[in-house]
Amino acid sequence: MDMTLPSTDSPSTACYSIEALLLKAGIHSQQKVFARVDGIVRVKGVVIKVSRYKTATYLTLKDQEFSISVKCDNTRDIYENESILVEGLLYLKPSTFFVGLECCIHGNIVGSWEVTERKIPIHQSIPKKKRFITLDNAIDDNNLNSLLLLGTETGINDVLSQVDNATAKSIRQAVIRVGRADTLLSDIREAEPYNFQAFVIVRGGDDNTMEIWNDPEVISFLMHYDTPFYTALGHSHSRTLADQYADAAFPTPTAFGSALNSILSGKRRFKEMEAEYSRLKQEYILLANTTQSIPASTRSDHDWVKIIAVFGACSFLVYLLVIALS
Repeated sequence: MDMTLPSTDSPSTACYSIEALLLKAGIHSQQKVFARVDGIVRVKGVVIKVSRYKTATYLTLKDQEFSISVKCDNTRDIYENESILVEGLLYLKPSTFFVGLECCIHGNIVGSWEVTERKIPIHQSIPKKKRFITLDNAIDDNNLNSLLLLGTETGINDVLSQVDNATAKSIRQAVIRVGRADTLLSDIREAEPYNFQAFVIVRGGDDNTMEIWNDPEVISFLMHYDTPFYTALGHSHSRTLADQYADAAFPTPTAFGSALNSILSGKRRFKEMEAEYSRLKQEYILLANTTQSIPASTRSDHDWVKIIAVFGACSFLVYLLVIALS
């Protein structure tokens, strides 16, 4: 996506995708803490709802799976499915639809953006992607040690800042140069001895070297490994060819780290539930066998109550496991 920004009084204002802005504010995954984002922010999205009043217009902007509410002081004509830029202050308010708070912007519409399709040169073809494997499935099929983290030192540190120390130590990583295509491919080749089953490329910032990730030669090289690969190239306003051919693309290294941490935390909780279920199941079997061996005349109501309680706990854990697997 290429974005043309109008001239404003604050040319240095960073422009966020909705996902990147919510991640910066802490409104992402299971995070409960709202981090104040000071100053004017600019965000882009597609209008999915418009409510007009005399003094203000209320919008809902959407960006893939994420959305944010916007209160605009100006009353210019705006319609659903338009791709717009909004600039203003970020704040919290009680949610209308769920218990808790939601993130909103109070500002104005300052421009629009449009998608420009990347054309692949006719003489350079990219192999067709056979299948796309999500990050959680890649970690399921292979352990975390088989995932190789490639990127700039800053990008790698941004990823590791989102996971615990044990996870950070278990992830294999290699610093690569991303300024030129030839050095990029050379550095990735040097990482081949890691014998990875999946890899992710991370970098921070957005500059003129981003065009590397639209080079068909680079994309073909990444795909020739025939393993899942993921991108987190540090750009929120464009989608490169590398992103399109990756098994999954993340806007920033921090977003990838947050997603990885959520997946690993979920898997740890699932294992804990499995262990607790096994323990309760064994206790239930033991209690049942013990009760059966006691003469009926000496059995107490307390024994049956305990068996029923353990059976109920086992049933509830089975229900939770089914929910987690679905």
